[in-house]
Amino acid sequence: MPKLLACVMCEKVITDRLEDLSSLITVLESVTVNVPDTLDKIPDTLLIPMRWALFMIWMREKGDAGEHHEVMVHIVSPSGRETHPAIIVPLDFPSNKSGQRVVGRSRAFPAAEQGFYTIRAAIREKGAINWDERGAWPFFVAHKRVEATTPLIAPVATSQAPSASSQPARRKQTRKR
Repeated sequence: MPKLLACVMCEKVITDRLEDLSSLITVLESVTVNVPDTLDKIPDTLLIPMRWALFMIWMREKGDAGEHHEVMVHIVSPSGRETHPAIIVPLDFPSNKSGQRVVGRSRAFPAAEQGFYTIRAAIREKGAINWDERGAWPFFVAHKRVEATTPLIAPVATSQAPSASSQPARRKQTRKR
């Protein structure tokens, strides 16, 4: 059964296909969510907009040649419930490689509960029933009560795009004679 060498949550994974190398940008450990003081109960389905990736490296072990595997990733809340359906992807090793990278990307993260969420990675032979959990990444979500006028998420650098009814200003061209 392949061995999990790395399971890391980060903002972005950049892969150089020519050199066959990956770079992890901003390893993530926690986030603070501003909760308006007018909100009595946080919805159980709260997702915050957040770009993140899960980077895994799997190493083929002796006896794995020709076997086909599946990797399952799921997120468990601080209270122990699964926040979303698990994601299952195939894990097949090219014949000339002993390692294989798996990268999952998302643009939202569950944040209904305050505390440690766990992103779990498990593996099984394709068609098997039982999963073998091989790795986990803890991620802390903090809730901060704020006045209702405060943005829920701190704004990221934005640019104001022209609306459909407005036209960008055009420079009048003049010729010199």
